[in-house]
Amino acid sequence: MGASVLNGAVVEEGALVAAGAVVSENKVVKANTLVAGVPAKPIRDLTEENVSQAKEGALHYVKKSSAYKEQNVM
Repeated sequence: MGASVLNGAVVEEGALVAAGAVVSENKVVKANTLVAGVPAKPIRDLTEENVSQAKEGALHYVKKSSAYKEQNVM
């Protein structure tokens, strides 16, 4: 989605970086936090439901890629 995480930056587990955001060098995005903007700034804390939905969405694409690989879809 066009987000950039620069050298030395850390995105902790459960954090989300919004589309188009730029996480500056050596910055830490705290766990369960949504960041957005240029430079990325905290927008809000994420609920467990938010984090769970994001993980489910990511898993969906991992499964799709495996299925496409098995079918030799290019």
